[in-house]
Amino acid sequence: MQRRLYQELLWALLGYVIAVLVAAVVAVAPIALKEAISSPGVAAEQGGILPYFFDLYFVGAFIVAMFMTFSAWPGFVIALIVGVRRGYRSLKYFSGCGLAAAFVGALIFRGTPPGGWGASTMWSISSYLIDIFGACLGGAVGGFAYGLFARRYQVFMRRSVSADVFD
Repeated sequence: MQRRLYQELLWALLGYVIAVLVAAVVAVAPIALKEAISSPGVAAEQGGILPYFFDLYFVGAFIVAMFMTFSAWPGFVIALIVGVRRGYRSLKYFSGCGLAAAFVGALIFRGTPPGGWGASTMWSISSYLIDIFGACLGGAVGGFAYGLFARRYQVFMRRSVSADVFD
């Protein structure tokens, strides 16, 4: 019984790592694109917008994955406990939990927009919203990836009993 629990925990941990990597890859795309477009001078020095975008993208995805690995685990543990206790297995549940965890994490990490909410420039608020959108999109896709992983490998899901056992 205890060996089975350790196996389930290891599978859940592997699923968490996969979800974080997927979420980081998705979350950084809009942010890196915004930065690459908003600084054409730097992009020209780097050889164009596309190489600059990919530089930002890969470095950003690595940094975000490291940040998410250590900051998103409380939301993951809560979602996992609630899911196991209540029997939630749907991809919508895992996507919603990923979105909620990413939204809370983004608000805590990002804080308020530069200049506050009463900022005179719309760019600062739209830049802030792009960052929040990227984080939420990444969280939802990461939760979806975890849901697919959990369903595929039956992580903390009760096995259905075969009818052959009762014959």
